[in-house]
Amino acid sequence: MYPGKPFLCLSSPVDVYSLKSMYCLGVKMNDHRLIAIMLGRLKMSTEEALQSYNKISSTVFSAENRKPFYRDGKFKATTLKKEIQNVVRQARYSNDQKLLDPDAGRNLKGNAFVCSMTGINLRSPQRFRTYQGLPNQGPDCKIWEAARATTAASTFFKAIKIAGPCGFGPDYVDAGLGFNNPTKEVRDEAKELFGPNRRIGVLVSIGTGHPGPSGFQQPKGLEKVLPLEFIRVLQHITTDCESVADELAKEYGNDESYFRFNVLHGAEGVSLDEWKKMSEVMAHTSSYLRGPDVSREIDRVVACLCSSLPRTK
Repeated sequence: MYPGKPFLCLSSPVDVYSLKSMYCLGVKMNDHRLIAIMLGRLKMSTEEALQSYNKISSTVFSAENRKPFYRDGKFKATTLKKEIQNVVRQARYSNDQKLLDPDAGRNLKGNAFVCSMTGINLRSPQRFRTYQGLPNQGPDCKIWEAARATTAASTFFKAIKIAGPCGFGPDYVDAGLGFNNPTKEVRDEAKELFGPNRRIGVLVSIGTGHPGPSGFQQPKGLEKVLPLEFIRVLQHITTDCESVADELAKEYGNDESYFRFNVLHGAEGVSLDEWKKMSEVMAHTSSYLRGPDVSREIDRVVACLCSSLPRTK
């Protein structure tokens, strides 16, 4: 967020004090990219997003939706598509509605972008924006297509092809391979849009659980038979989030515009499909949020957000 211009902010003035519930949502929902679409494009409240995700996860990660063979992912992607489309309709949008928001820039709820990757380029993520960005805007896709692309988690769901004007397009997978902490992408996007010399007002990074001192858990189940190189990729993903956080903490130093929140214990071992453990994650999250240092930091974020929002008469 820039002072006076909440461009990439996902909180409206009336929702700014629900930052704690937003944090609970961020930790419970391993897929922060779907959160961004729910909040930034569908304009859902944190409570509505939480209810919708609980419904999605209980359906797509159910035993009934598990595929007998793990080709192209453990779970049926058609079910994920249907559930995402249901959420879009419940938010009173049609399934033909474009991701690009015609009201972008005029709604204090803010704008958002999510990252996905093509199967042929795993080094540079594709940004799916709800607003008009640079000339190279990206895919002109529907809301559900962007949500489906950014939730195509490796080993869980097969990739999705999003066709361009000529009827051709690449296969998209989620940006978990190296971009599970997209805070630098947000910073870079802001610099590209507004110039490198404009100061960022507030930058909040919400983690999904600290990996602990080892940074990587021993493989279990199917992971035991995966190639060693793939295990190394998984290890890189696990440690990458915290390395990005450490890098940004050093970059901003004593600058009071950058905030990082991440549950220290208990949330790190929950896989994307272990939705039944949400109550367990919530307990650890609540304990973390009750800490005096964390409470003070949240109060500081709220104060910064309120001071940066434009005044209304």
